[in-house]
Amino acid sequence: MVTLRFSLPYHTHYGEELVVYRASSSSSSSSSKQQQVVDAQPLCVLAYKRGGLWEGQCELEAATVHYRYARVTQRGTAAERVEYEGGPRRTVDVALFQGLLEVRDHWQPAQALPYSLYRTSVFRQLFERAKPKPQPFLVSRLREGHVLVQFRVRVAPIRPDQRLVILGSTANLGFWLQAGALELQPNGEIWVGETYFPREAVPIEFKFALVDPSETLTWETGANWRLTLSHSPYLLDTAAGEMAQAMLFQAVFRHPEPVFRGAGVAVPVFSLRSARGMGIGEFRDLHALVDLAQASAHSLIQLLPINDTSSSLTWRDSYPYSALSVFALHPLYLHLPALTTDEVILAEMQDTATTLNALAQVDYEKVLLAKVTYLRRIFASKAGQATLQTPTFQQWRQRTHWLAAYTAFLHCRDEYGTANYSEWPSYHQLGEPEVVQAINRSAPEHADFVAYVQFHLHRQLSAAVEYGRHHLVRFKGDLPIGVDPHSVDCWVSPHLFHLDMQTGAPPDQFSRDGQNWGFPTYNWEAMAADQYAWWTARLQAMALYFQVYRIDHILGFFRIWEIPRQFKSGLLGHFTPAHPLRKEELLERGVWDIDRLVLPFIPAADLYHAFMEAHTVELLHAHCIQEAFGGNAFTLRASLRTDRLIEAFFAENAIAGEFGRDGETVKQLLLEWASDVVLVPVADAFAPRINLQHTRSFQQLPAHAQSALQELYVDYFFHRQEVPTPPSSLPHASPLSSLLSSPPLLFHPPPRYAPVFSVIPSITVLPARACGRSR
Repeated sequence: MVTLRFSLPYHTHYGEELVVYRASSSSSSSSSKQQQVVDAQPLCVLAYKRGGLWEGQCELEAATVHYRYARVTQRGTAAERVEYEGGPRRTVDVALFQGLLEVRDHWQPAQALPYSLYRTSVFRQLFERAKPKPQPFLVSRLREGHVLVQFRVRVAPIRPDQRLVILGSTANLGFWLQAGALELQPNGEIWVGETYFPREAVPIEFKFALVDPSETLTWETGANWRLTLSHSPYLLDTAAGEMAQAMLFQAVFRHPEPVFRGAGVAVPVFSLRSARGMGIGEFRDLHALVDLAQASAHSLIQLLPINDTSSSLTWRDSYPYSALSVFALHPLYLHLPALTTDEVILAEMQDTATTLNALAQVDYEKVLLAKVTYLRRIFASKAGQATLQTPTFQQWRQRTHWLAAYTAFLHCRDEYGTANYSEWPSYHQLGEPEVVQAINRSAPEHADFVAYVQFHLHRQLSAAVEYGRHHLVRFKGDLPIGVDPHSVDCWVSPHLFHLDMQTGAPPDQFSRDGQNWGFPTYNWEAMAADQYAWWTARLQAMALYFQVYRIDHILGFFRIWEIPRQFKSGLLGHFTPAHPLRKEELLERGVWDIDRLVLPFIPAADLYHAFMEAHTVELLHAHCIQEAFGGNAFTLRASLRTDRLIEAFFAENAIAGEFGRDGETVKQLLLEWASDVVLVPVADAFAPRINLQHTRSFQQLPAHAQSALQELYVDYFFHRQEVPTPPSSLPHASPLSSLLSSPPLLFHPPPRYAPVFSVIPSITVLPARACGRSR
C-alpha cells in the first residue's frame, strides 16, 4: 500500500473546501472537459490546517496516479459547485513504492497565461527538445537519515539553449551559488530533478532560475520556496533505526518577463515576385522569405488567403477574400519548373517569365492564362501522366474529400462560361453527390488535371511550411469571414448559408452608405445540426499548413451586419442576431403608421424642388413614383424600391433614356429615395435604419413620433443588444466560443452567437479585431 499525503497552500472563501480527484488517462487540459474525465468519488478531501495550508492523505494500491485538485462549494451535505484547477493533469508514479509519499503542490490557475498559450502546437514545436521520463519512486532508493525530494516544475517552453536549475540554502543546491546548482531535465513542459537532503538540513529555502549559454542567471519572481519536514515521516526499518522520507514538490516557474518575444510579417503570396517566378509570387518563394525572416529575427509569417478565387478568370478574381473554394489552393502560386524536365517547355516558360516579370505590377489575367496553358502541357507529358500512377498521389486524392466537388464545379464554370450556378442548366444547379459524380465521369481527363494541379500545390506549400519549421519560422493563416455566393461551398451545401442575405458593415465616418461584402451569411442552426462538419473540414484543411490563425472580422462570428440580397447599399442592413423592435412596442409609443415608415418617403415639395422641367416630372409620375400616405407624399413604385432595381432600370430599360440630360440626376435621386426609410423589416419585426434621424421620412413625422423613435433607436443600438440573446434562438454548440474558451486561445469572449472550432484544439487564434461592441 502507498500513502499519499497532499499539502497545498490556497486561500479559500467561507463554505469552500479543496478536494483531490483521480483523473483518467484521457484527461484534457480544457476546463470545459475536466469535469467529464474525473472520478465521481474524490481521491482525498483536504482539511484546512493553518496559514492557508490544506492537507489530507489517502491510501491506495501502488500504481501510477493521475489527479487534479478542485475547489468545492458546499451547501448542506451536497456539493453545490465544483471548479477544477487549470493546466494539465498531475501524475505521480508510485507503482513500485510502499509507504508514505509527501506531495507538496501548488494550485494551477485555469487558463493561466503564458502556459495555456505555450501548450499550442506552434510553441511546442518551436521549443521542442528531448523528453526523458522522470524516475519512479522506489523504496530501494530511499536513504537512511535523508529526505529524497523530486522536484517537478512546470515551465512555459523556453529556448533550446536555456537550462533550468535550482539554487538554495543547502550544499546540494550550491548554497545559493551557481556552481553548485541542481540542474533539472525537461519532460515536455515539466522539468524534473531530484536530490537527497540530510534531515538536519531541513527546512530549506530555494528558488528556480534559467541559465542561458553565457551562464547568466534569470531568477524567477516571488519569495523563496520553503521546504519543511512532515510530522509523521515514513520510518524505514534499518539497523540504526534512522528515518527516511520521500517527497514530491510540484510548482510553476514564475517567469519574470514574457517567455517569448517575437516579430512577424504579413504578406500576400502574390507580392513575393522573384526572378525565378512567372510574374507573381509563388509558394517556392516562401523559402526565401523564411531565410529573410530568420536573418532578421522574425518568427512568424502571416499569409493572406491563398485559396482559389478564379470565378470569372479576370482581374476581378484577384481579391483574395472571396474564395471559389475554401479548400482548394490557387493555381497561380504553383512553381511550374519544378514539375518538368522537358527542356523545350522549360525554355518557353523562361521566356514567358522574363516578359511577365518585367511588368511593373502583376497582370493577373496574363499570368493565370500562361500558367494554366503550361500546366496542361506538363500534365499531358509523360512525367505528368506518371504522377497519376504514383501511390503518393493516389493516397492524397483518396483522402481529399473536397476535390470531387471542386473538380465538377470548375468543369461547369468552363462549360457554361460563368461560376453563377443559378445560370447553369437546372440539372446542374445543385451540387448533389450524384450530380458531382456524373460530371466527373463525363470529363475524366479534366478531373485528373485538376487533381494533378492541387496535388502539386499541396506539396509545394507543405515543403515551404516544413522549411520554415526547420528554421523556427511558423506560418499564420488567414480565415476570411465569408465565402463567395458563387462558390463550390454554396453549390454543394446551400442549406448552410443564407443565400438571400449578404454580409457587410454599417455606415461610419469613412463610408456613408456602409459596406456590402456580398458574402452570404451563415445558417448556424443548419451547421449545428451536423456538428459543424463544414467548419471541421475547413479548419482541418488549414491545419495542414498553419498553426496560428487570423480570424477576419471576428465580431461577425458573434453578430453580423446582414443586408437583404436585393439591396446593394449597406444602409438598409441590420444586426443579427439582435433583439428587434416589435410592432407592439411601436404602437405603445404612439408610432402607428408603420407602413409609411418602411416605404421610401418622398415629400411632394422635394419632388418639385428637384426637377424644374415638367417633362422630367411627368416621366417620374409615369414610370417611377406613385402617390402614397394620404396623397401628400410619394413613394417609389414596387419595381424600383431597391438600389439594384434602379441600377438595372437605367442600364436596361429604354424608358430611362427619355430623361435625357437629367438621367444621371434622376438616377441618384431615386437611389437616395430608395434608402429613405425609418424602419427596416426583419422577419415579423423591425430594426431602426441606421442614422434614421437624417431621413426625410423621419423629419416629416410629428414631434412625439420623432421622440419615441429616437428613444427606441438609442435603446436598440446601445442598450438592448447587451442583453444575451435567448439560448433557444442560437446554436447550443458554438465552435468559436468553444475554441476561444480553450487553453490555446488568447482571450475569452462573452457566450454570444458564434460557430465551433474546438475540432482543432492545438491551434492558436489571433483575432483580427477585438471582440467588443459594434455600433
